[in-house]
Amino acid sequence: MNIRDLDFFIKVYERRSISVASENLFISAQGLSNVISRLEQELGCSLFNRDRAGSVPTACGEAFYKYAVNTKLEYDRMITEIEHLSRAEKGVIRIGYSFGVMSGLTMNITQEFQKKYSEYELDFAEMPDKIVEELVLSGELDIGFAAYVDKDKFEYDFISESEILFVPTKASRFYERESVSVREIADEPLTLRNRNFATTRIMMHEFEKYGAEPEIMLNTGGILRSLKLRKDGMANTVIIDSVAAQLESDELRTIPFTEELKWPLYIITKKGRGRSKAVDRFILFIKENRIE
Repeated sequence: MNIRDLDFFIKVYERRSISVASENLFISAQGLSNVISRLEQELGCSLFNRDRAGSVPTACGEAFYKYAVNTKLEYDRMITEIEHLSRAEKGVIRIGYSFGVMSGLTMNITQEFQKKYSEYELDFAEMPDKIVEELVLSGELDIGFAAYVDKDKFEYDFISESEILFVPTKASRFYERESVSVREIADEPLTLRNRNFATTRIMMHEFEKYGAEPEIMLNTGGILRSLKLRKDGMANTVIIDSVAAQLESDELRTIPFTEELKWPLYIITKKGRGRSKAVDRFILFIKENRIE
């Protein structure tokens, strides 16, 4: 048997049907049936009872499933670790960050790093904050920039801090205000990015502290969509100050919260995983050149 066979068995077990599993796996039902039969011959016992109701696991099938899942998990961990070490040997650093992160760093900091350490290659990927955390834990990313840190899972260093600002429509009753509270804006239409983004997680936590239910008109994956809806007078939104500064729009009215909401930026790596020389050098370079 091989890892592919285990994948096929697991899919049949979980779907309780060879025909359904074969559609999910994009192979013929006959071909999948042959794989299961080959496994049964190798193990010397039936893995499923097959009838009109589908494929029902036998006692052997139940036992084999536990081992198959654990073996597949260990295999995936091995592949991830080998890929991690291979990237380290080649001097490749995979970095994940969310939109707005690079505005919290000094200008051209990554270009300066590559000028100084031309032997290293920086491979960047932009994604929601929560996805960054998940991929650092899985080993698919060597480094992440994140606003939330689970100290039990990550090694981390504080890099910078941005302020979260309220961005009202021109028709908003708060448009001329010098400051607003989170509690006050709960009754006005609001667009936020989805909960995979740190700004939204911070805002929702503040609403929950007040027991407030915000009037969320739309959850969106992009800040530009939120700003377009604000410009059209449909809903207010929020933005971090470093991103607002990049936009440089005369029409962009931003108002601080009385709660002084902050969006912290940390550089994170997985706790317990050895770091390559390339990763250590990059982290040290970022720390030395961060905005104070």
